[in-house]
Amino acid sequence: VVAHDADSYGGLYRSRDAGATWLPADAGLFINASNAIAINPMDSNHLLYGTDTRLLRSRNGGRDWQDQAAAVITGPVFCVAFGRDGRSAYAANGSGLFRSDDGDHWRGLDVPLTAMPVSQIVVGQSRVYLAGNDGLYVGSANGEDWSGPEKGLPEEAILALVVAEANLT
Repeated sequence: VVAHDADSYGGLYRSRDAGATWLPADAGLFINASNAIAINPMDSNHLLYGTDTRLLRSRNGGRDWQDQAAAVITGPVFCVAFGRDGRSAYAANGSGLFRSDDGDHWRGLDVPLTAMPVSQIVVGQSRVYLAGNDGLYVGSANGEDWSGPEKGLPEEAILALVVAEANLT
C-alpha cells in the first residue's frame, strides 16, 4: 500500500501490513512537496514519484530512489503515469510532457502548448488522456497526434479524470 499526502510537508508513505502501520517512503530525500505517484501495473515495487524538484524512480517499493531524466525533465514534476504494459511511462512538468519506452531514456512529446500545465495523465488501451486547466486532450497510444478542445472536447479546467474503456478483446 502506498499513500501520497499532497500537503506541502506531507510526503510519501508506505505500508507493508495493509495499512496497520506506515513508514515514510521518501525519508532522507529532503522533499518539500510530494506531487504525484504512479505504481507500475505489472510490478507493484516499481514506482515513479513526482516531487517539487525532480522525477524519482524506485524499483523496490520505495526503499531506494534514483533520479530520473535529470537532463531532460527539470523542475517540479506535477503528474506521472505508467502505460498499461508497464514498460512505457509519462511525466509532466510545467513546460512539457515526457515519455519513456524503456524506463531509462526519456524524451519530450510534441503536445499543444495550451495543454500545459497537465494536472493528470491517464493511459488507456489505445489513447493517452491529459487533463489540465484549459481542458481535455487526447493523444494516440504513443503520445503523438493530439486532439483538444478545438475538436469538441471540454475546454474548461478538468479537476478529475476517469477513463472507462470497453474491453476490445
